[in-house]
Amino acid sequence: MIMASLIYFSPGCQNEGEGGVNGKDYEGNEAKTVSGLECQKWSEQKPHKHRFSDIGDHNFCRNPDTHKGIWCYTTDKNKRWELCDVPKCDKTLISV
Repeated sequence: MIMASLIYFSPGCQNEGEGGVNGKDYEGNEAKTVSGLECQKWSEQKPHKHRFSDIGDHNFCRNPDTHKGIWCYTTDKNKRWELCDVPKCDKTLISV
């Protein structure tokens, strides 16, 4: 009998582990920042111009660069970007 273990990450969280450092693999639907601002669509250049328009036609928080967590450009012309309030993933070990 072979026993194996899998590491499961809860959906809707940002992974800190291998391949997902600082939320790089986050694909959730959070679209508000820590202060409650709405995220700007990545495909749009207003109110903030940026170089990440290829991320998609949505306004979900992502980490396309080297930030310490997921973030987005905001729709507030006075606040360019802000981190998003998505918890770090808790690892759950599942034996199979």
